[in-house]
Amino acid sequence: MTSLLLAQPDITSRKKVNGTTVFQDMTDPFLYYYEPGELFLSHNTNDEPDFQFLDMRYTGSKCYNDQGEKNFMSLLQFGVEMKKMTADSIMAIKRALKNRAIKLVPVPITQIRTQLVIGSIENEEEKIQKDGALDAKTKAGYSTSKTYWTKRSFTIKLNNHESQVLNDQLRNGRLGISLDYEYYADFKKNDEMEAAGSKELIEALSEEYGKAGEITENRILKSDVLPIRIDVEKYPDTIKQMDLNEEVPPAYAGTEIRCYDFKNNLRSDLYIKIVEIQAQSVSNEKEVIVTIKFLKSHSDIHTKYISFPYAIYVNAPMRYRVTEITIDGDRTVSEWMSKESCSSVIDITTQF
Repeated sequence: MTSLLLAQPDITSRKKVNGTTVFQDMTDPFLYYYEPGELFLSHNTNDEPDFQFLDMRYTGSKCYNDQGEKNFMSLLQFGVEMKKMTADSIMAIKRALKNRAIKLVPVPITQIRTQLVIGSIENEEEKIQKDGALDAKTKAGYSTSKTYWTKRSFTIKLNNHESQVLNDQLRNGRLGISLDYEYYADFKKNDEMEAAGSKELIEALSEEYGKAGEITENRILKSDVLPIRIDVEKYPDTIKQMDLNEEVPPAYAGTEIRCYDFKNNLRSDLYIKIVEIQAQSVSNEKEVIVTIKFLKSHSDIHTKYISFPYAIYVNAPMRYRVTEITIDGDRTVSEWMSKESCSSVIDITTQF
């Protein structure tokens, strides 16, 4: 909390400089923060859109006499990139502020809210709005104290009706798909209380008022819309229709992992949470384990979709266990827990 008080953007200092919104620190006149950049759809090295719609149908398993009984949802997956703040842009802002000695760093993002919107030109009532999350697949998906993340992925499940609407939008070239997003950050609380004095006094006030949440407040930093336009005729592989029977293919990221401990600041003692998911592979029926992490330093990443490196059995049981590591370095490992379905949600958020 002390570090937040001694290095915290003041929302009342908001100003536009060379097209970028910046904020001054509440205590350090030489420290400024800049907003995150706009998002755009990723493309690969062949300039093909990083966009994949997996239209799934479960045909059942003869071994379990459940043909057509299960309902595996379709998946929409696409990559997004954030517009970078270049060194030249930073220098231009410093010149505009008439002080090259200032330090310009990213505003620390606490969370990003995203919503996929699938419109319908012919029938407004068929408009679909679904909340989702941006996931970091590589190091490029994580921010640092000096730079924002550059690339993340968006994954969302669609039921049969939603899949039909999306198919109609894509195959008929309609312009009704977009990703709405909002960045949130902690700012100095805008009230009449002012603190002045020695560093020791400021730290004491931080400890006293920080417990009651009097120092900072979480607010929307920036909101925007990313329109998504895909030429299906030019890129037919962006839509794949797949039938599931005995196994789930590696491309199907059907298991959703949620952890809201850091997003909602539920555990001040918690530093990292690790979950291991175990399933039975089709190849030699060996067990395969996928491990993912949620970190205190990246509270804006609270949902992940996992896919296994090999095909796994649909009806074979899955297991998972959770490891918690505190700020003091204490480690706690849970027992293995069973999970019946390989296409549902695992929520590892702390339950009180």
